[in-house]
Amino acid sequence: MDMNYIEMDYYTDEDKSFVNSLKEEFVEYKKTDDYLEVFEKESPLVSTITCTYNRPKLLMDRCIDSILKQTYKNIQIVIVGDRCHPDTNKEILDRIEKIGDDRIIFESFGEFCVRSVERGSDEWKTAGSEAYLRALEIANGDFITQLDDDDWYVENRIEILVKEMKEKKLDLVYHAWSQHGKIFDYGGKIEGGKTGSCVNMFHKFLKKVGCDPLCAQKYNEPSDINRFMKYIWVGSKYGYVNMPLTHLGLNNV
Repeated sequence: MDMNYIEMDYYTDEDKSFVNSLKEEFVEYKKTDDYLEVFEKESPLVSTITCTYNRPKLLMDRCIDSILKQTYKNIQIVIVGDRCHPDTNKEILDRIEKIGDDRIIFESFGEFCVRSVERGSDEWKTAGSEAYLRALEIANGDFITQLDDDDWYVENRIEILVKEMKEKKLDLVYHAWSQHGKIFDYGGKIEGGKTGSCVNMFHKFLKKVGCDPLCAQKYNEPSDINRFMKYIWVGSKYGYVNMPLTHLGLNNV
């Protein structure tokens, strides 16, 4: 793929240094058995990450339900409540107990706070960053993927992506998506707005990229785009699937 339009030229020397240091580490890590063995496993563990704020019904009925219905079964489902109301936490825990699936892990992060975030604002672009970092700490899968609490996967999404990553030994794979019946397929272009947190899966090493909301705000980028660009820049071998494997909600619809 043509990389010319996603060069790191606009980064400060300090931010470039972080990326370049991780790139050097990745080069060495790719020589290790720990890196290679995930591609040889018959059924590598996939961790799904969902951060949520005060909408337990949507979370459980739409997002988590779609993960539980995946044809690929070796999954760890990580849910982090991002400063939710205690009643929300209780409802989520009650629903999880009723489901009775030990693949689901829920953790409440931080003290409850009331949020009123304007869509498109700097705060909106980086909302949930702390909760996401905590979810990354919990996740112990060979591959990691994410789903927002108002979105849902097609039933064979994880199976398709694991197969793609194993067969091509990819560090990162991303795909088309749909929203309100419209398919968004940009043929693998990576400019802002043409990919995002819920339309990719990555090798466990890329957890080291983390999530830096201050860096994202500095370059006026959503935090998921900021992370994704770093996945590319550290030297990931990546691929694209031109199938809409995630359905994105909008304003809870």
